[in-house]
Amino acid sequence: MRTQNKRYGSFGDIESFRYSYQQMIDSKKNVDDRRKLGQFSTPYSLAQEITKFGLSLIDNNKIKFLEPAIGTGVFYSALNELVNHENIEISASGFEIDEDYYMASKDIWDDYNIDLFNEDFLSIEKPLSKYNLVLTNPPYVRHLLIQKELKPILKKRVKNELGINISGLAGLYCYFMLLADKWLEEGAVCGWLLPSEFMDVNYGSVIKDYLINKVHLLRIHRYNPEDCQFDDAIVSSCVVWFKKESTTDDYDITFSYGGTHNKPAKIRKLKKSQAKQIKKWTHITDEISKNGPSDSVKDAVIGDFFDIKRGLATGDNGFFIMNRKQIIDNHLEMKFFKPILPSPRKMKLDEVMADDDGNPEIDEQLFLLDCNLSEDEIKKFYPSLWEYLCNGLETTATKYLCKNRKNGIFNKKLEQESPDFSQERNALFLFLYQLLSVLVPDVLFYNLFAHIPQSTHVVTVAP
Repeated sequence: MRTQNKRYGSFGDIESFRYSYQQMIDSKKNVDDRRKLGQFSTPYSLAQEITKFGLSLIDNNKIKFLEPAIGTGVFYSALNELVNHENIEISASGFEIDEDYYMASKDIWDDYNIDLFNEDFLSIEKPLSKYNLVLTNPPYVRHLLIQKELKPILKKRVKNELGINISGLAGLYCYFMLLADKWLEEGAVCGWLLPSEFMDVNYGSVIKDYLINKVHLLRIHRYNPEDCQFDDAIVSSCVVWFKKESTTDDYDITFSYGGTHNKPAKIRKLKKSQAKQIKKWTHITDEISKNGPSDSVKDAVIGDFFDIKRGLATGDNGFFIMNRKQIIDNHLEMKFFKPILPSPRKMKLDEVMADDDGNPEIDEQLFLLDCNLSEDEIKKFYPSLWEYLCNGLETTATKYLCKNRKNGIFNKKLEQESPDFSQERNALFLFLYQLLSVLVPDVLFYNLFAHIPQSTHVVTVAP
């Protein structure tokens, strides 16, 4: 049995080497690229905390350790440091799809009793062995970034192996947890470091179903988002603990929040039957803390950061709201468009993330035509936009909302005061007024398109 790296002499020395190796590889990779691949290295102190708690749950002097996304082996490093090697034997297997991290692990752990594989853990249909301890931080990759051809394959395998219909909106980490089930010995202890979002969002219901009905859920510890566990990640984290065993007992599940596993800021126990009835698990620790009523700061709400409007009444969504292809086909410029969300009934997400340009990451991005230039400026400098607007004179401009804006009276006054103001120009005024007033409902027209106040940015939803 190999338990100590001869090149470094102590576990502290090899951890220093591992950390330096990790920093070197991370520095060579673009942060945004690593985020897209879900490559967030677990800090060693966090790995120690998690590993220490995991060891308190396992009662076996022969640990068979599995790491489905090993990276450079931070959990394996913590495990080797914390275990009493005179009494406990460790064998291990680790999988890593990224060749750089895999080669680093091979170099670091060459003298240890671990089998390393430069393979995608999710691609292996038949387990190489069975394991009794899993400690891992699987890649956090949003569903939009999972390869289109891969997603139906993974969904089918989850269905075949566990009888679970996983949502197409589930992140890659959900597949890691579910497809690791067949690798587990009966009674195996598992600690999964995951984004906390699964506890509340709709697609997380399959994970909660698995934890409640397929295994013995022991505890979920959620970290305080203000104490971010990762320097380069932008999500809050939790650790999910369970044993690979089924039971019909209505047992206690521990939910804790903040602090550490040993010293949480809040802790609450619920019966399994109670947890099943709660839709959003992050709310479980809201009211009860370890030492009495919580004195934590009130959670922020969306209204603290944005002006929220119910939606937009454009009068003609087909004209004013476009997808990216329509904008390109009409030779229009993106600077005249604001990203919006579709109708709530068409939304499949509880949380909408933004891409690098600030646009919502949804299947079909929609944009609202929003221009505050004068008529003369549009005609002179943006002929394609002018042509597009003029195409709506006989259609959009004649529709009810475009003709009956509450400030339509200004048009009547202009017509009375300016006899040469033609009917066509009148219609165009109303039409462009409709365009401008969508996001500036209280705009005051001193004269035609003059002195238009700048609009306030709002979170908007198409009707």
